[in-house]
Amino acid sequence: MISHDFVKCLEQSRYPHKVVAVGDDNAVQAKQFHENLSLDVEVQVYGNYNDFFKDPHIDIVYIGIVNFLHYKMAMMALDHDKHVLCEKPLGLNVKQVKEMVNKAKEKKLFLMEALVSIFCPAWREIRKQVDEKVLGELKTVHANAAVQTFGTNKARFRLNQGFTLLDTGATPLMDFGLYTVLVSLWMFKGEKPAKIFVSGEKNEQGIDTWANITLTFSDNRKAFCFYSIEDVVPFTAFVGCENGHFSVDKIFHRAYQFARIEGNFRTPDPNKVVFDKLTEKESIFNSRYNFTGSSMLVFEADNVYECLRDGKLESDVASHDFSIVFVEVLQEIRDKLGVIFPCDK
Repeated sequence: MISHDFVKCLEQSRYPHKVVAVGDDNAVQAKQFHENLSLDVEVQVYGNYNDFFKDPHIDIVYIGIVNFLHYKMAMMALDHDKHVLCEKPLGLNVKQVKEMVNKAKEKKLFLMEALVSIFCPAWREIRKQVDEKVLGELKTVHANAAVQTFGTNKARFRLNQGFTLLDTGATPLMDFGLYTVLVSLWMFKGEKPAKIFVSGEKNEQGIDTWANITLTFSDNRKAFCFYSIEDVVPFTAFVGCENGHFSVDKIFHRAYQFARIEGNFRTPDPNKVVFDKLTEKESIFNSRYNFTGSSMLVFEADNVYECLRDGKLESDVASHDFSIVFVEVLQEIRDKLGVIFPCDK
């Protein structure tokens, strides 16, 4: 599903991205993917990954399959001397991510975790204004996310193939809850929290159903993250500073718009400035995408193009160090919730 959106978003790019091959472990699905996107006849279709990775025309592989296969596919790609852009989470635990990073460095290949949020122009602009202290020092970040229909699309998580969510590593935290942590770490420049406090619950299958997370950073600055598959909560975020705040009211993880509000709750008429960073002609809610806001994927794709063009082996935005801190925080949250994946054992 996300791979479909990624290919579609490339149509908006200012760079000459080119899809040369599609691969799947199911030949019928690979062919269907090719047909659904009306790809050129020259685009090769592979029904197994071994042949796919051997294709000499592939420079970089985009990995958009279910979470537990990210590590295996990324390592295969690197072993075949392919650069890699891998969907979040890059790996399911710290061990996997560090091995992937080390392999990429050893092979002198590009590796990046596809963290769409921090490539969105809105979040880039918020970070810029926070760095410039437009509203004074950064104090706090709040982010909320909820998906009541989580897990109903069984094919997406391979639940129709006998897997469980624990098997696939596609638990709520690792599917959408991690976005709340992601934007928090982004605003605090990848700083590893000094303390992580977690309260939450898991069901009888061992799946986390909700969590309230507090991340404490230097100078007692904090981030408050909440996600749930039980509660009705909008995807919103809030960045609090000394003299006001930034508010992202719609689909914060793929933000195109935010408001800067100067003053606080005691200010009679706070100055509100709305920034609209939607760059495409069509609505962000366009039905050609499977996920709302997938048009934002083009910004991470373009960053990859620029990195490869300039000979870089990692992104300055989604660096290896950032991905390692990210997975360290996610693993600690899982540990505190008692959510264990097969690869952890």
